[in-house]
Amino acid sequence: MDIVTQGLERSPTLRALEAHLQRSRAIVYVSRTFLPTAIAGRTRITGMGDGWRYFSVELDCRQSRIDLVALLGHELQHVAEMVDAGSVNDGPSMLALYRRIGDERSYTQTAVPSFETNEAIAVGQRVYNELFSKNW
Repeated sequence: MDIVTQGLERSPTLRALEAHLQRSRAIVYVSRTFLPTAIAGRTRITGMGDGWRYFSVELDCRQSRIDLVALLGHELQHVAEMVDAGSVNDGPSMLALYRRIGDERSYTQTAVPSFETNEAIAVGQRVYNELFSKNW
């Protein structure tokens, strides 16, 4: 069973995020890959067309299964933030949103600015707690 299916079965928070995104005009591609050290997950807007916005969520494959699902919730919260803002349709508009609502993080491995939001941190923790409480 893949992490998305397991997460949706076990986490009400993840199901709520999925339902929210299903009602939007967003398509989210989720992949597991090797990310630079200290970056467990990242989300990017990859394009727009016919009123749809396309997002990429990458999760570091070196994480444990439970951490991957919690990271998925965290990163999907970032997608929801961009969808709800309405104005994010490319990299510069994404950067402008996160300069407004996020806290900038510094990673020496990449020159690309990184941001974090309190809500995404809380969602990731909530998903983790929901999974952990069900004897993952």
